[in-house]
Amino acid sequence: MVLTLLKGIPKLAKKGFLKNKDTTIKSVRPFKDLGGKTVEKVKSDAAKAKLDSVKFNLDQTFKGSDKALNKLKKTIKTLKRN
Repeated sequence: MVLTLLKGIPKLAKKGFLKNKDTTIKSVRPFKDLGGKTVEKVKSDAAKAKLDSVKFNLDQTFKGSDKALNKLKKTIKTLKRN
């Protein structure tokens, strides 16, 4: 009788999921457990990466300007001595 009901279902379904007839799906796992990301998480990660990039570029700019200012200081000190 069970086989007549399952006639239209593919063999894979017969072997796997429908083998235990009394099991039901009680809940669905969220994307977090499966490794997927939500749109909000992707946007958040992108914004954080952009912020880190801007911070790095600003630090590099300050390093360059600090070198130039130190060089200017030395030049001014040598000119004052003369």
